Amino acid sequence: MFFKTNKKDPYKNISLIKNENGRLELSDMMVSQLESCSDFRKLFKDNIEAGQIRGENYRKDSPFTLYRRYTRKDFCRLMNLEKDESSTIYGYKIKNNVCPIFVTYEKEEMDYKYKDTFIAPDIMHWYSKTGRKFNSKDITQFRNFKQGNLEMHLFIKKDKSDKSEFYYLGKCSPIEDSFKEEIHENKPIVSMLIKLETEVEPSLYHALTR
Repeated sequence: MFFKTNKKDPYKNISLIKNENGRLELSDMMVSQLESCSDFRKLFKDNIEAGQIRGENYRKDSPFTLYRRYTRKDFCRLMNLEKDESSTIYGYKIKNNVCPIFVTYEKEEMDYKYKDTFIAPDIMHWYSKTGRKFNSKDITQFRNFKQGNLEMHLFIKKDKSDKSEFYYLGKCSPIEDSFKEEIHENKPIVSMLIKLETEVEPSLYHALTR
């Protein structure tokens, strides 16, 4: 969870857990509160049980679960970034050899240059940011994704009415011979085909593309 400094400061000296020789344990303060306050103990237990029930809908071996919905902030949190960088993820962002791609499938008319389009349930025609050429740093990383072990994750929403949440469609990678340099509105841009590891399930694919 990310908090702004003014919200963190009141709690910066409060410890919920402690590290005892490499083993995480509840802090003395937490133990004391659980032992002395029945209401706190009840709420604490309820919170744990609710989390366990909710967790049954998510994979245990991966930060993300297919077709579950996530925000850019969720991505930062689940990838253990030190701070919330969601406001800097415009479409995509490569960091630590990981690249989330956030696609709004139906864009406003003025955004036609970013008309990312499914051509099959596991293949999308996708555009980079404007001002990109084959020798741009991020395009070079996409083209050399195998050598650089670049890990790409695709998130998508139908349109702006879905607000900040995107469906997770899984890992993906560029099709190597599909890169094309184009000019849109007198600015260079690169398009490519990206292939998903798993085909989008039919009902969601239909909802996104109809």
